[in-house]
Amino acid sequence: MSVLRLTVIWHGNFAGGGPIAEALAAHFEGAEDEPNSSGLTIPVRVRCKGADPSDSLSAPLPLMTGDDTINIVLLLFEGNLVTAFEKHWSSFANSIRAELDAHPDRTLVLPMRLGDRSAIAPFDDIQSIPTSLFLGSGLSDPRWMRRLTLTIVAHIGNYLRRLEQFEKDPATPIDETLLSRFPLFLSHAKTDALAVVNAIRDHLANNNYGVDTFIDAKDLPAGLGYEKMFTAAIRAGAVVAIRSDAYSSRPWCRWETLEGKRLLRPIVVLDLFRDAELRMNPYGGNVPALRLVDPSVSGENAQAEMDRAVLAIMTEAVRIMVWNRRVMSLEAAARAKYPGRDIRKLPRPPELVDIANIRIETASPIVVLHPGPPLPRPEEKMIRAIGGDLELCAPSDLGVPL
Repeated sequence: MSVLRLTVIWHGNFAGGGPIAEALAAHFEGAEDEPNSSGLTIPVRVRCKGADPSDSLSAPLPLMTGDDTINIVLLLFEGNLVTAFEKHWSSFANSIRAELDAHPDRTLVLPMRLGDRSAIAPFDDIQSIPTSLFLGSGLSDPRWMRRLTLTIVAHIGNYLRRLEQFEKDPATPIDETLLSRFPLFLSHAKTDALAVVNAIRDHLANNNYGVDTFIDAKDLPAGLGYEKMFTAAIRAGAVVAIRSDAYSSRPWCRWETLEGKRLLRPIVVLDLFRDAELRMNPYGGNVPALRLVDPSVSGENAQAEMDRAVLAIMTEAVRIMVWNRRVMSLEAAARAKYPGRDIRKLPRPPELVDIANIRIETASPIVVLHPGPPLPRPEEKMIRAIGGDLELCAPSDLGVPL
């Protein structure tokens, strides 16, 4: 199992390094059983001081590396770190660059420019993150910090997608792999959600996150069938279900949510509910959801609202990619504990829809591997009532730490 780790590096004289690292840790390290947690459980480490307390010029401890570690390294470049990398921290900087050059399949370096300088050796040939594109006025502005977090999440997601492609086709080096943009399938009812759809599309126009939107009326070529093209778009990306008053009354909207669950794709609900609906969508649960302020009435906060929504979507996409890597370590343990059973892996705690999809494909005895914690007894009882011969298995049931 690969361990994914985020390390934030800054110079101790830069007062902004601590708040940035704390904000990222709050987002990436949350436990799956905590309310409002992202569920990423990615440890955040820091390097901001020399390893020798008696020597003010000593370099930090080297990064932890190894075959089972994927290092995401965020470099907070302002004047102090630039000077340190040029002088007394140069060996530390060179060791990071050497690890990147030797093992791009387990190292991603993200230089972030917090000043005017853009070329910083030994990372002057690597694309950096310009904070000039961030919303807000700086570190003390929640909008600025949210944009920073969103940017890091998106770049980690793009890296994991390239890593997946490299593992399928090692003939093309990971640092030479180009991917198409990650499509966000905007599932919506045109009668009362079109303004929000257009706002999301406009917000993401020319973005540097590596994401795109798929809207049926604008992106489906004439002459092609809805179902097959929608399935292709959903399989490649994530489903964003915009829950307006009319959403649940639309058969295609309900199908799009179901298709996202059948394909085990990231799904996030943006709640634009205003008044009433005759029948709440029964397939829209068991996924992250957040209340979205209508951009047509949110005024100057519209951009911040869009960032908040996109951060939730990209976080769920990264969570599933991380889970898919972690769950590989569970399969051997599950096969040993439950010999002779089919193994089915779910990126969310199982629900009745998941079991129905599995049983459409097979009647064999199965083990369902899913993120923890184990299901509460009432949920488990219902799933066992329709699931036939199955075992539900969270990581804690196998004694495997994730």
